[in-house]
Amino acid sequence: SFRQLAGANKKSLSVQLCFILDYTGSMGTQMSQVQECVEQIVAQVKDFKIKHMPGCTIELSMSAVAYNDWDSGTETRGRPVVATYGGSEIKGAHRAELSPMDFNLGGTFTSSAEDLKKWATQGLGHGGEVPEELTGGL
Repeated sequence: SFRQLAGANKKSLSVQLCFILDYTGSMGTQMSQVQECVEQIVAQVKDFKIKHMPGCTIELSMSAVAYNDWDSGTETRGRPVVATYGGSEIKGAHRAELSPMDFNLGGTFTSSAEDLKKWATQGLGHGGEVPEELTGGL
């Protein structure tokens, strides 16, 4: 039946959520808000009810990517230009030889809001006149 095809009998649904975070120096207030809101977001997603899937629970896993400015201020602070939760990071000055593969930083998903909040407490970069590396973050 259509209800079966639509997943009416599913017991759980896996959902992955990735936060893309601007870690430039001017974002201190917003980073505090992210840390405060992660648990609220988790609770709301887990409590979400899908009309055609009664009784289905949501198994949420999360990850995050932080991005900064490509400027000397970020480098002086020792902050990455792009970093992923559970993965690698790119530090240093912009280099012409960077390729899209350099931004394949890995990363993991976690079901722990607490672990993600701890990772999000990293220091901010600089907020200079050089554009943020949003594209690398995405």
